[in-house]
Amino acid sequence: MNNCTAKLHSHCGDQMLSRIFYGLKTVSKKCCHNLVHDVGKSCHDSLPRYILMMDRYFREKQAQIFQKSDLVWNDCNRPSFHLHEAKV
Repeated sequence: MNNCTAKLHSHCGDQMLSRIFYGLKTVSKKCCHNLVHDVGKSCHDSLPRYILMMDRYFREKQAQIFQKSDLVWNDCNRPSFHLHEAKV
């Protein structure tokens, strides 16, 4: 898990986890780039699982959290999202 979190820029982790667990923030193009190109799918999938193991509050919302996690990944990994990476 440490390898995964080390790849994730702290402000990007805040955006992604706020989106996944609270539905609050949107994930910027810069953070999507960090997620897709540096963190990767395997680490992205591991982060919510780890938090759910540690925090009972979110366990009852597990299905929704995994759904939002997949949505964040899919939104960030859209081909059209990467067309303007240089402008991030």
